[in-house]
Amino acid sequence: MRRWVSLWLSPPLNKAEERELNFERMELLHGSEPLAAAIYSINSIIIVSYLYMSGGNGLVSVMWLACFQYQAFMLLKNWYRHRNKARPKNPPKRLHIRALTNAIIGGGAWGLFFVTSFNNTSGVGHLLLSMLVIGTSAGGITMLFSIPVAAASYALLTLVPPLIYVLFSDFTEYIYVSLITVVFIFYLLISMRNSYLSLVKTVCLRVGFEELAKSEHAANNAKSMFLASMSHELRTPLNAIIGYSQIINEKVFGKIAIPQYEEYILDINRSGEKLLGLVDQILDLSLIETRQTKLEPEPVSMLNIIQSTHNIVENKARAKDIDISYDVDKSIPLLYLDVKKIRQALINLAFNAVKFTPEGGKVVIYATQGDQNDYIIQIKDTGCGIAKKDLDKILTTYGQLDGLSTQVGQGAGFGIPVARALVELHGGKIKLKRGQYKGTIATISLPKDVVQFSGNSSVSIVHNSDDEKAPETADTYIQKAKFY
Repeated sequence: MRRWVSLWLSPPLNKAEERELNFERMELLHGSEPLAAAIYSINSIIIVSYLYMSGGNGLVSVMWLACFQYQAFMLLKNWYRHRNKARPKNPPKRLHIRALTNAIIGGGAWGLFFVTSFNNTSGVGHLLLSMLVIGTSAGGITMLFSIPVAAASYALLTLVPPLIYVLFSDFTEYIYVSLITVVFIFYLLISMRNSYLSLVKTVCLRVGFEELAKSEHAANNAKSMFLASMSHELRTPLNAIIGYSQIINEKVFGKIAIPQYEEYILDINRSGEKLLGLVDQILDLSLIETRQTKLEPEPVSMLNIIQSTHNIVENKARAKDIDISYDVDKSIPLLYLDVKKIRQALINLAFNAVKFTPEGGKVVIYATQGDQNDYIIQIKDTGCGIAKKDLDKILTTYGQLDGLSTQVGQGAGFGIPVARALVELHGGKIKLKRGQYKGTIATISLPKDVVQFSGNSSVSIVHNSDDEKAPETADTYIQKAKFY
């Protein structure tokens, strides 16, 4: 019997779920205390005033009024004491016992009050008391539903004494009211249980999601630490392979006897450099994910960063007969950035734009100040473009699109995720979108607080376009250059 009651009122919970449920109970109880105090105070004033005006004992009426007002005062005091406190590390001990004790005292006081008052009233007074009995029990259940034992005790102690008194008295006309009250008690208990089970399910789901997030975060950290460790281990032999193959290729210690070996050595050197670049990207991403990367910001000109990016990517663009250019707004002041990291992000995006742009295409790097005082860098290309459904996927780690890289050469898909992570370290964002007619637009948005100095920069800002005046917006630049 005890086990059935326990399962009916409260399903089995683990320690984490029980702990979170107690926190939820505490917050619900404290949150409902001001309203409960107001209802206690108003109801007691109304009913005691009526009883006194109906000829009741004045001293008894004052005593009951003082009793209920004291209960309201204690509720307000408890709420005031906890109103601005931060959530404690552990839920209060014996919350059930305290709630049950208060429910027994409060419900018993109301039940006894109804019994003693019922005989001193008639007609309208009986109706008023009946309504107050039902309303008080319903209010108690609403306030205490998170602790079913306390809610049930309050409702039963409020309803049962006047019900028994009516059944065994001469008030036979209230027999039907008593039967309705019995049904109402049953309905209140069922409603209380349903509300409580709904609360328990919500808490269990929240705890489950938190535990899942923690385990996922731990797994990601373990994976990132493993990749970082493996990257360090791979760097040493790769550097040796690249160094020795370069020495052999440059014939530092003499000529190669067999000419065919020269091609092999060149392939070894290129493959080693390619693999080293991939390892470096994995290491960068792993360090960022494990929060081991720290920014080393310094005042820098946006023009210098974009110029160096352009110079690094230019040779690869020329090999495909791609026209790559840049344009920097003169009004951009010195920015406080980690030069290596922000340049690496731009290089990754620019290389990606060149990679997916066919021969004879165009790539433009454009920088300006945004409408919200942020700083915008856009890299636009006339390549194959990305489908709208894949724009978000390409930004995720290992989010390489199926079949896209095979059209232009193999790639590991680390370039854009690394760029996104490096930009986010600066508090910025990267957004990808399709061009109006073709190609892709990669937009880097840096927050306004990256400014080191206000006003015009002392660094000379120049453009490699014929127009000396920088375009006001990216759209006007696109129209001017007839890019799309």
